[in-house]
Amino acid sequence: MVRFSRWRRRLLGAFAHGKGWSFCCYSADHCVPNRTDNSVPLLDLPLAVLTDRSCASACDAFSAAVKDLKLGTLIGSRTAGTPRWRRR
Repeated sequence: MVRFSRWRRRLLGAFAHGKGWSFCCYSADHCVPNRTDNSVPLLDLPLAVLTDRSCASACDAFSAAVKDLKLGTLIGSRTAGTPRWRRR
């Protein structure tokens, strides 16, 4: 898991510095924010992420971060991500 966080942090850091994109919770009262990497030079280029139904796990987390941080455009269909909550 740490390995995937590192590349996402660096890749997102090329488009924004100091932004929190997720939390790693070790217990109910101890959560640490994952932030973009400020040591990566900003690219100052547009970002487009291609997604489809076979996109899951790290791909889903990365595209969600791009959407939440408003760093670029998602192109394609919904990802295969797991819903965080279900409406009954």
